[in-house]
Amino acid sequence: MTKFCGEEELRGALVVDSEGLVYGRASSIIIEDDGVKLEVCSEGSSDRKGVVPTEEIECVADGPEMVLVLNTSREASYRGIPPKEPMYQDLKEVKGKLVVSLSGSVLGRASGVVIGPREPGIRVGERVVNWIRFVRDVKRRDPKLGSKLESRLDPLKNPKVPREEVEKVLKEMGMERDLSSYIEERICRDIPWSQILKIGDVVLVR
Repeated sequence: MTKFCGEEELRGALVVDSEGLVYGRASSIIIEDDGVKLEVCSEGSSDRKGVVPTEEIECVADGPEMVLVLNTSREASYRGIPPKEPMYQDLKEVKGKLVVSLSGSVLGRASGVVIGPREPGIRVGERVVNWIRFVRDVKRRDPKLGSKLESRLDPLKNPKVPREEVEKVLKEMGMERDLSSYIEERICRDIPWSQILKIGDVVLVR
């Protein structure tokens, strides 16, 4: 199903071009006489600003974080990088890169290279927080705060929660906690080479 989002939902979403290169972060929706557009801010120190017509948005992918994929090579053109097909050499630096399916899903991050029948592939993992253990430890030190966490996200129903979701909950509650000792890697799936479209800052797959 095609996903539509409002300005608040889109704000801060990662925007990548058709080559898998990061263009920036979604900022706001602009309505003009010639159409509705998305304002994108650069992630780096550059003050470079961008306005993307909705016609250039290929998909809105949801998952551990939201990613908008463009159907144009905006960032590649800016960097002077010609369009190219993925090469086996690209697999050397694939670990840790976000993997996005053009069907509209953020699958997780590449955790390594795998081999299957007749072709290689990449294994996609997702960083999760051992939520049941985290809440238990907080509750020992601060029962009231632990109960608040339980009411926000039931640890019995959600023993393992994507890191980004936990960080969002803690931020909304005004909490700052080091989650490093609670983070685990969960294998999501293996993606065959034939399904990989681009390997840039982000890996785009069918």
